[in-house]
Amino acid sequence: MRNEKDKYIEELEDMVMEQMSEGLIAPLCVKLKNNEKLFKFISDREFAPAVGRPNKNCDKIKERIALQLKAYKDIIERFSKFERLPISDTVQQAIFEKATILKDYAIKYGYNEEALALLRVLKNEKLVGELSVASVGKDILAVITNYGKRTILENGDGFKGNVDQIIVDVVGGRYGKDTKDALPIKKMESTYANTTVQKGDVVFKIDGSYQWKSDGGRV
Repeated sequence: MRNEKDKYIEELEDMVMEQMSEGLIAPLCVKLKNNEKLFKFISDREFAPAVGRPNKNCDKIKERIALQLKAYKDIIERFSKFERLPISDTVQQAIFEKATILKDYAIKYGYNEEALALLRVLKNEKLVGELSVASVGKDILAVITNYGKRTILENGDGFKGNVDQIIVDVVGGRYGKDTKDALPIKKMESTYANTTVQKGDVVFKIDGSYQWKSDGGRV
């Protein structure tokens, strides 16, 4: 039977999670949902949805993305504070559900560092309890693909180092032994190397080449 102290702690947990949800998470989700009115992917902050063309809404999009990334940082930092506390199963469930929603948006828009941080939350038993057994291998590959897309869209190769770090972290067990076992190094490297971006009938490859889709371009 619960004592008064247990009830008090539960009420405090509920209050903190409610404040996070209503004050930070819900507003961010609304803004993320409305992103498509302006852009589809983080690379659009400088380039229009056609490779190499400047984006007319560049400044507006960059500001919007910067504010969203700051909100992500604030939320992730608050999640991390729970790691030092003996939180209830209810709070663990709430963290898992909210982190999953935010992770999906982060992957969709190419907020890769934020997506990876949330995947680490989802694999942290201290934060989500038994739910940490959930597989994140598919999400890791999606983030790697995102870095490939940014390499193509932003005409650079500066993201290969980010992919190499992901591989090091996976092999080092930072995303759990199950993820390490599910993602061989070659599979992660191949995912990056085989990334393509299709614009109209043209398929752009990560090595800088391109071909018409009718010629068998991979999409």
